[in-house]
Amino acid sequence: MSVSKKILGRDRQLINKIKKHFETYGGISVVDFPEYEEVEKSIGWNEALDIAMEELKRKKLTKEEIIEEIQKEYQKNGKISSDTFKYSNQAKKIFGTWLNAVEESLGKGKVRGTKYTKEEIAEKIREQYNKDGKITLTLFKHGGYAVKYFGSWENAMIEVLGFSNRKEYFTKEEIIEKMREHYKNKGTLICKDFIYKRYATKIFGSWSAAMIASIGKTNINKSFSKEEIIEKMQEHYKKYGEINVKTFKYNVQATKLFGKWSEAMNASGISPNRCNLTKKEVIEAMKKEYKENGEIFQRTFKHIGHIKKYYKSWNHAIEEILGITNIRYYSKEEVIELIKKHYQEYGSIKTSDFRHVAQVVRCFGSWRNGMEEVLGFSNVTRYTKEEIIEFMKKHYKENGNIKSKDFKYKKQVTRYFGSWENAIKVIFGLRSNRFKYTKEEIILLMQESYKKNGKLSCSTFKDYGTAKRYFGSWEVAVTEAIGFYDKSKFSVQKFYSKESITEIILKFHKKNNRFPLDIEYGSEKLGLPGKTTINRHFGRLSEMKRVVKEELNRQNKIK
Repeated sequence: MSVSKKILGRDRQLINKIKKHFETYGGISVVDFPEYEEVEKSIGWNEALDIAMEELKRKKLTKEEIIEEIQKEYQKNGKISSDTFKYSNQAKKIFGTWLNAVEESLGKGKVRGTKYTKEEIAEKIREQYNKDGKITLTLFKHGGYAVKYFGSWENAMIEVLGFSNRKEYFTKEEIIEKMREHYKNKGTLICKDFIYKRYATKIFGSWSAAMIASIGKTNINKSFSKEEIIEKMQEHYKKYGEINVKTFKYNVQATKLFGKWSEAMNASGISPNRCNLTKKEVIEAMKKEYKENGEIFQRTFKHIGHIKKYYKSWNHAIEEILGITNIRYYSKEEVIELIKKHYQEYGSIKTSDFRHVAQVVRCFGSWRNGMEEVLGFSNVTRYTKEEIIEFMKKHYKENGNIKSKDFKYKKQVTRYFGSWENAIKVIFGLRSNRFKYTKEEIILLMQESYKKNGKLSCSTFKDYGTAKRYFGSWEVAVTEAIGFYDKSKFSVQKFYSKESITEIILKFHKKNNRFPLDIEYGSEKLGLPGKTTINRHFGRLSEMKRVVKEELNRQNKIK
């Protein structure tokens, strides 16, 4: 994969960390990789995995090392195939053919036999059904072949047996009921957590439309009052014995309502940084969770705050308490069953909703290999650069605009063009932000903002640049949208320099002994510049913090 050679800077560091994690533990998942969110935002998790796995495969081995690796894999799994052996290309190059490599390493007769034909699979389906009186994808050991030959498990059932035992659709009413039940039980309704999201979006056209139809609103968190947030904080503290901004799921709402997290803590009557569990109690809690679940993760362990108090790190804690590295290994057969079960239950399988991704990659070499071997297909479709260009042109022609969030092949766009902005420039000859909103939409957004806040400031109106581009100036834009211009209500944007930003953040840090929270950047009340402004001058937020820290250290040395 030539794309990996272009990965530089921080993205390169992340790819190397993924490779190191995989080599150390034999697998990797979104749960146990600390930088998952950063990877997803910067590269894309699936894309990063593909790059890392491809680079691992390219590790050059000698003839003797290839033989040793083949013998190891065969001893471990009882079989071996070129599809799953991560050095298969090198083996073919050194030995001439895959058959030669296996025979020289293991002797004759060790290569996977001929695949079943479509007719043989059909006969096996009939045999198992006649024998057991029932058949499912999970129970049928040749399910991968069935899906491959017939297109899907349902198609195989219909063509071979004349019926399908899987419910293929839900009515609107059924989906609404399931969404309401989920909301009632969980207290929240997020697309990625709802197992029937595919049906909901298909029936209603979008997730937002489904939410409005089921619970009457799209953002279920904005309606909390201060009293409700305080109640939820107290409930959380009572249940877990601790509370902090990272573990409290309504931390954004709390910070917004009270100005900052410490004020929310004060209002709830909970002492900050209080830890009411002893080290012994923390140890018992960790042992109990591991015993009950067979595994344990940092993100889900409810006493994580205590871990940080008593141990150097999460890994240090589990090694000292449990004597393990936090990896549970499944056999290849177990992984196959997990894949089949998930696919049968949900009708689809993705890395985003399958919790054992790392195990799949460990057993099969990559997610794609696992899907193709077990189910007979990969749910990742690769298109050529020319096809992607045609899709983008078609999308723009049909919708009048094109946005990355609405284009389902955006990751492939980034792979071919380097970035979404480059693709827009190359294909359409324009900057991507020209597609964000029409002139009429900008006017509506400005009117809505004014109606909601009673004022319209270009320092807080996020699409100020688009408005200025359409109308020539902020004053003209406001006059067009509102009908008049009042300087006190429609303030002109404040311009910052790198030095002035440093000074502002420095003063904030001295006063509060911390950097601003994400939600505080851009606050007129606090007099802070927005993150976009900071990134424009420093490149990224972390660089600004580094500069401020250096200045703080310099001033402290002088004192």
